[in-house]
Amino acid sequence: MEDEKLLIHPYKVNDEKRKVSKRTKVPKSRAANALFCGVALGFVFSFLVAYSGIIKENNDENFFLYEALSSKNENNVDTLDTTNLVEFLRKEVRVLCAVMTNYRAVNSSGEIILNTWGKRCNLLLFFTERGGQPFNDNHIVLEESDEMERTRAAYKYIYTNHLHDFDWVLKTTEHSFIILENLRHMLYQYNNDWPLFIGMRFLAEDYMIGDYVMSKRSFVKLLEDAFTNPALCGRSGNADKGIANCLSRINTIKIDGVDELGRGRFFESSPENALFPEKFNEYDNWYWHKLKQGEDCCSDRLIAVQGFSDLNLYYMEYFIYKVHVFGRHRNPEPLPRKFFLEEVVKENT
Repeated sequence: MEDEKLLIHPYKVNDEKRKVSKRTKVPKSRAANALFCGVALGFVFSFLVAYSGIIKENNDENFFLYEALSSKNENNVDTLDTTNLVEFLRKEVRVLCAVMTNYRAVNSSGEIILNTWGKRCNLLLFFTERGGQPFNDNHIVLEESDEMERTRAAYKYIYTNHLHDFDWVLKTTEHSFIILENLRHMLYQYNNDWPLFIGMRFLAEDYMIGDYVMSKRSFVKLLEDAFTNPALCGRSGNADKGIANCLSRINTIKIDGVDELGRGRFFESSPENALFPEKFNEYDNWYWHKLKQGEDCCSDRLIAVQGFSDLNLYYMEYFIYKVHVFGRHRNPEPLPRKFFLEEVVKENT
């Protein structure tokens, strides 16, 4: 009998559990509502987490890049590996440098540019009229003698032979010194698929004086839409004015290349005109942004300066890239945030 009780007892317990379970059973409608609410709350929570990630990515999209390129210093503090960052930008922001020069200058200036700032371009090309033999494989001799015609021919050459080798086209001359690292730092904020045209913006006739940069989208539109339509693009005259007019007629966004503090980054002459106010007053109202004078005239991320002789290009190379001032080392910093197209349009129209 004792054994029988032991065998029966578990079933009695289970019966009791089933009775309790039956008494506390939730109606189907309430269970469905609870399930729906749980799923809905889970979805909302997941969305908020994902959305916060999107916001973080938009506001600080360099977080993962910073993590990937950072290292630990001797105090176990994260520091940005600037060398890796420069190499990252060289691959991320590919710049084709088009040097518009002449056959008399290219044999001397060409080698100097190759040995100084030009070696930092992703692709460096020299364009001249006829008058001598090419000094290297990157020297393109053109038939055209008119400045605008020659520029059109140079851009057609780039379009035909190097369309997939760049994200941005820099137009410059043999008298300029270009700091490519600062140029890429600025261009990183923009999308090369936007129709952009950046340089030192001249107010009166609304064109870029001296050195300027075109996004790939602008360059392709220039070749495919403007150059093919005589009503949109002239064939002779001053090349800087002519190209600016062509780009204006195909709705390119013109950007004055000052920094966030309004300081100049592109100069069509030596910065001494801006450094010494008494020399710069006559140019005060020439430019899109009123340039500051004195020590605040020029950005600490200067990009392009014109007006140099051949030897001065070597001086610039030495003082910028070779001289280290003890105790004045700049702390590494992450890349700037990228712009939205809407704010670029609003700022420059």
